[in-house]
Amino acid sequence: MSKLKDRIEEINKTVQKSRRINNILWIVVIIFVGTSIYFAIDAELSRQQAIEEKNKADLLVIKNDSLYQEALIAKNQLAINDSLKEIEIQQLLAASNLDLWDQTKKTNSLIAYSDYLDKTPDSLAQVNAALELYFNKEGYVQLIETNGNSLIEEVSLSLEGKYAKFKTDRSVRNGAIGVDNAGSSNPKRIGVVFKGQIFKIEKEFPSNSTSSKSVWALIKYRQ
Repeated sequence: MSKLKDRIEEINKTVQKSRRINNILWIVVIIFVGTSIYFAIDAELSRQQAIEEKNKADLLVIKNDSLYQEALIAKNQLAINDSLKEIEIQQLLAASNLDLWDQTKKTNSLIAYSDYLDKTPDSLAQVNAALELYFNKEGYVQLIETNGNSLIEEVSLSLEGKYAKFKTDRSVRNGAIGVDNAGSSNPKRIGVVFKGQIFKIEKEFPSNSTSSKSVWALIKYRQ
């Protein structure tokens, strides 16, 4: 009987020990499962956060690219506006120059053409072409007398060439007197240049005589 009792107690102890071990194992399992769930949840949260950060970064890139495109468009628009303004200014200047040229042609004087050239330096060819039509006469005149007395006053103009005006009315001839190879050898009067009238000196011809200071010139003038 005593042995049986001891056996029962031994079995009870074994059962209790097994229960304790079983309880410990369940606790370990619960801890393991709980830890796994925690880490799984944390990993998912981290993944979601990473996705959100990436989405924010993508949106920022898109926004920055949009701002860049807007800035580029604005820059191009400014360039277009500047070009249009430049064209408008050039058109206004061209219209202004055209009006000025019309007024110059109506005035039709050497001083008017000179003033126009001062204001529009690029119009030299245009002015020279107009001067070819302006001068309708040419001939020979005496600029300096034998004694060295000058008959002219030089005139400063912006036009090409040398210009002058007489102090008194002077005759124009078809040749120079006392000068070889200067028009007709038998000079005759063919016109007149009035006092103060501006003319263009084409070529000067000093006297053949060493004792004379006389100078004649081929000139262009308008009559």
